[in-house]
Amino acid sequence: MITASHNPTSYNGIKPVKDRAEAISGIEIESALSKKAPIKKKKGIYEKFDIERNYNEAMYDGFKPSKNSKINASFDYDGDRLMIKDKKGNQLRGDIVGGIIGDFIAKKGDTIIYDLRCSHSIPWYFKNKGVIAIPCRVGHYNIKKAMKERQAIFGMELTGHFYFKKFRYIDAPIYALKTLCERVDKNKEKLSDLIGQFNKFFHSDIINLGVKDFNKTMEALKENYRNGAQNNLDGLSIEYSNWWLNIRPSKTENIFRLVVEASTEEMLNEKVEEIKKIVT
Repeated sequence: MITASHNPTSYNGIKPVKDRAEAISGIEIESALSKKAPIKKKKGIYEKFDIERNYNEAMYDGFKPSKNSKINASFDYDGDRLMIKDKKGNQLRGDIVGGIIGDFIAKKGDTIIYDLRCSHSIPWYFKNKGVIAIPCRVGHYNIKKAMKERQAIFGMELTGHFYFKKFRYIDAPIYALKTLCERVDKNKEKLSDLIGQFNKFFHSDIINLGVKDFNKTMEALKENYRNGAQNNLDGLSIEYSNWWLNIRPSKTENIFRLVVEASTEEMLNEKVEEIKKIVT
């Protein structure tokens, strides 16, 4: 697939996959390019076919929304992210939407995967429900890999990517929307009634930052917050009892992404400003 995903229009890229839509990592691509392989004389096969009917049948699965399931939804430019707005026109974070979808499809004993930037409301809620919720590095390759290894039925990213075991672990935004509509329609509830349980803390969402020296910045943050629990699962995460942060370099742009969550709005604002001063 030729795609720049969510990047600005000056960017472009290619997303290769193996058989059965299995994702290929950047490390695998680099490794393959570094090896001198003989050029094969055998030509590949080109096949043209129309998948629209089968695709729609799989995505909608016979569901016909009613007036109760009216939802304000949109997709990004390459159609792999689902974005939902509330009745006031405010966009809901991807982890809130993912939490609602996961709550509808996951049963006790099931496993779901979430990217580590998601609110701590996610593991808190699903643990109480008896669902295993496992944090993961950011990115479609990492989420798909973790889902396959853990046989997880559902995966979510803060950015609005939603993955399903039913579709070989790929992100399926139309199916995610269908599932969300079905959840609202089945219980005759408004979307606003389902948000609270996944929004118990104050979350900054993604803050983009320009950083001149990433390593120097990381060391400064580690030292300033040396009393917090630190890990390098993806970038740098530091956690205290009432707030946490994650900062990581973007894989696609020359910027760094910061996420902060706190138990109060006042603390969230204080920590964001505090971190920005350290970073810049």
